Amino acid sequence: MDKNTLLTITAFIYFSMAVAHTARVVFGAEMIFFGISLPYIASILIAIGISYLGWKSLSYRENWLKYLY
Repeated sequence: MDKNTLLTITAFIYFSMAVAHTARVVFGAEMIFFGISLPYIASILIAIGISYLGWKSLSYRENWLKYLY
């Protein structure tokens, strides 16, 4: 597996986790870990943080167009 494929898969995982956290806030679902309820603002911040990580992993991919010229 090359670097670009791995970074693309990682970005997809990050973005899908961000969508899940955003959907949790939109649909009003409860999230409880070890008896502690996770507030909605924490899900929003987590979604923003992992979206940033997904964007950065996409930006670290090598541009395949530079090999054409």
